Amino acid sequence: TLFPYTTLFRSAQIDAHEKAARKALGTARDVYEQLGAPAGGDRDVLVEYGEVTRMLGYNDLAMQAMETLVARDAKDAKAWALLGENAIECGPKNAPRGLEALRKSLALDDKSKDAALAFAALGKLYQEQGLYDLAVEPLTKAIALDPANGEAIIRLAALNARGGKILEAESALTAMGQAGQKFDALTRVLLRDALAAFENDGRYFEDKAENHAAF
Repeated sequence: TLFPYTTLFRSAQIDAHEKAARKALGTARDVYEQLGAPAGGDRDVLVEYGEVTRMLGYNDLAMQAMETLVARDAKDAKAWALLGENAIECGPKNAPRGLEALRKSLALDDKSKDAALAFAALGKLYQEQGLYDLAVEPLTKAIALDPANGEAIIRLAALNARGGKILEAESALTAMGQAGQKFDALTRVLLRDALAAFENDGRYFEDKAENHAAF
């Protein structure tokens, strides 16, 4: 009988934390704009402004800030990666610009933790375009460079589930533990789609107990 009340209490706590976080991010955005972002300011100001506005959902502002950076320095791999990520989030019209930016970023740097951002964004783009086979490699590389990239782990797990690698998918998601909770909605959407495709396409996995349990 207490379950509905505890659930409501937790939801209220989450809402309060999110409201406080957005207020803090909004304050940070105002500060960065006073320092010249998005049209000006030094590199660190623009990068941080881009990250803050992305978290607030203002990908267009983040994109504008990164365009400023790459215009200044065409060899800034992180700026290209952030530009690509935000351009893609701005909708299909900006996807070609996003893809171009991600490729430029990876041409400059494909081995650092910053490169994981570009690989993850590229994998997400391919996955959302239905290019599932192409999405596997960049997501795998993103996780190799940044093992804590939760979204990349979930997206790759969904691709594995779609292809019948059920045990790999389940193991990856289980290993995330509590870190996966903030991605709960994304996980549900991607897995629901992946498992439906697995069944509709008539795919199969090896007839072993652990595979059935994972499924």
